[in-house]
Amino acid sequence: MRSVVAAQLASQLVSFVVLAVLFRQLGPDPFGLLGMVMPLLLLARMLGGLSLQVASVQRPELSTDESSWLFWTQIALAGLVAVGFAVSGHLLAWAFAAGELIVLCYALSATLLIHALGVQHLALLEREMAVGRVAKFRFVALFAGGIAAVLAAWQKYDIWALVLQQYVELSTLAALAWWSHPFRPGWPKKVASSRALVVFGSGYSLSGLLFFLAWNLDKVVLAVMLG
Repeated sequence: MRSVVAAQLASQLVSFVVLAVLFRQLGPDPFGLLGMVMPLLLLARMLGGLSLQVASVQRPELSTDESSWLFWTQIALAGLVAVGFAVSGHLLAWAFAAGELIVLCYALSATLLIHALGVQHLALLEREMAVGRVAKFRFVALFAGGIAAVLAAWQKYDIWALVLQQYVELSTLAALAWWSHPFRPGWPKKVASSRALVVFGSGYSLSGLLFFLAWNLDKVVLAVMLG
């Protein structure tokens, strides 16, 4: 528990310092563009895997075949959602009257697949109560993404420094999860518990969606109305 709290506090400190440095180097415009995209991107990450990683944590027992099915199902869903997210850039560009959002959505769409690559391994670590290790991994990934973004910002990459930050952070987290847990997905096989896993995950996703809308819908509506 102490390691979790320490990692969370350290993450907050690093996030604050990185944000301050990046804002000073890049100015407000790149953050404004990313802010138009992030609510939809976070929603896509939440819904892309139907919260199947949560379903795998709550199961009393979880076989290797079930873990493999969960892994490949989340990859497939993330791929579909990534395509939808990329195309949604055209809608966002129209809604916000910002053509740059089209390219930005295409650029960020692959992060959904990278996120999905590490989700099942992180869920297995949490299932084994290795939450301290997961917290440390998240801190290391956050730190790596922040360093990459700051270096890119110094090289005048503008908003692409923020895009790089997303890729480095998610890739680092996925790599650490794969390194830490021995699970390696086999060929996907249909499992008897697939329906129960989907039902539980879908219900969890629905509750998350309602909570997300309650916190973010007003921000999106005001941004569209006021520009």
